[in-house]
Amino acid sequence: MRRIYLVLFALASTLAACSSSDESAVEATVDDLVDALNDRDTASLARLFSDGSVAPVSPAGDSSVVYRLATIPGGSGFEAGNVVATVIEDRAQAQFDLAGSVERGDQVMGEMTMRVGLDLERSGEQWRIVPGSDRMLSTW
Repeated sequence: MRRIYLVLFALASTLAACSSSDESAVEATVDDLVDALNDRDTASLARLFSDGSVAPVSPAGDSSVVYRLATIPGGSGFEAGNVVATVIEDRAQAQFDLAGSVERGDQVMGEMTMRVGLDLERSGEQWRIVPGSDRMLSTW
């Protein structure tokens, strides 16, 4: 009986380690997204999507949050916080708070914070954003 508990414990530990490394990789994709937004680097943003592009509108007709943030005049200082990632096999969901500001010249015109949701899929060792899945969950 003790041997069964040890095997179960070892299996649970292995699964937890795999899951946390996958979640860390998803969080790294969120960090890459924020870096690309701050750099206003649309080529880097496109590489984060599984189809290699950042479409302004999803196939369902919804506006792309990433596209709007990348093209907002004066958007800067983006930071992600409270990142939560859930991984099930080769699919994942991430939610995070995104804060940033809108600047005109040297003046800050406003600040924004929103909760963003993404669906991701594994592509080799990387996690890529599913096109049309980027969405704003709430603002404040």
